[in-house]
Amino acid sequence: MIKHWGVSEFLYFGRKEETEKTLISIFNYKDWKLLCNFKLSTDDLVSCNVTNGCILVVDSHFTPSYSVYDFKGVCLAKADLYKDMLGVKCISLASSQQFAVLGCYDGMCKLLNTVTWSVLKEWKHSADSISGSTVCYVEEQSDNGSRFSICDNADVSLPFVKANHDDPYLLVGVGVTRFSATSRYLASRSDAAPSVIWIWDMESLELSSVIVFKAPVVSIEWDPACQKVEMLGMGCNSDQVYLWSSAGVLALKVPNCKTLNGAGELGTDTENFLELQ
Repeated sequence: MIKHWGVSEFLYFGRKEETEKTLISIFNYKDWKLLCNFKLSTDDLVSCNVTNGCILVVDSHFTPSYSVYDFKGVCLAKADLYKDMLGVKCISLASSQQFAVLGCYDGMCKLLNTVTWSVLKEWKHSADSISGSTVCYVEEQSDNGSRFSICDNADVSLPFVKANHDDPYLLVGVGVTRFSATSRYLASRSDAAPSVIWIWDMESLELSSVIVFKAPVVSIEWDPACQKVEMLGMGCNSDQVYLWSSAGVLALKVPNCKTLNGAGELGTDTENFLELQ
């Protein structure tokens, strides 16, 4: 596993020795000198990320734990999330370096405080997370394309996929998490309900919006410029792209196009931030 940190300054990667011990090595790009090399207390290494001057390490998909190290190899924190369960499926870091989020196989998002590295908040991807302040959008299709109506929170139907445990490619857990450019919002998708996008408010730490689509969402990206408002672009393998902001949800039909592979690449120009693929 190889990971980059900073703007072409450092290269850090994990590797295994013959003794089955996992190590992390960090090199300086300028002169390729080895800055540090230390062993981890984990059995494996599926993800390592740098934020707030620390290295966040996730053990394996079968070991629900995470560890935090400084650049001298000192373990600053270690926590076990569960017992006898699968672990972390994805990780996202906030640009503010205040938060990290772990998307887990049990359908939970665990928000970490990067000061104490403790779990600050847990979010469940279910109807139980919908509160009175949550805005629920439901896609409706017509001859002119799609539109989104605001549904009463008590009436919203979340299309969860019934798990087939005989399927070797069973999709479970939170498979996608994305922080917005200013770290104000977090967007997530549970693989058990792939046609639903959940948007969490990082100020109130509550569910801000739920968007229910007709088809599975295959791509989500935040506008990286964020000059005026936070904007999320989404794609569902159709001839439309979808935009969310705190003002609502908009479906845009792309002319002369039958199917888009995703939401596209997000550029730095807020007025034209979607470069469609």
